[in-house]
Amino acid sequence: MEILTGALAGAVECLVVQPFDLVKTRYQLNPGMNAGIFSTLAGLVREGGVLRLYRGLLPEVAGGMPRSSAMYAGYTFAHREL
Repeated sequence: MEILTGALAGAVECLVVQPFDLVKTRYQLNPGMNAGIFSTLAGLVREGGVLRLYRGLLPEVAGGMPRSSAMYAGYTFAHREL
């Protein structure tokens, strides 16, 4: 059960963090050309719709789900055994 809940937590984390990670990447690629976080998010939505915010989500989820499930299962095991 811990593995499943950890995987679900990893997927939710990726869904929440992905738009802000995209904004961070935009800032790194175009330093000084972005006005603010929310204006950059709005520009991305204007550019390609809401789905544009989740570009590249599949690799993030593919890496985040196993990581979170292992971390959560390890924590639960350690908490129970120690």
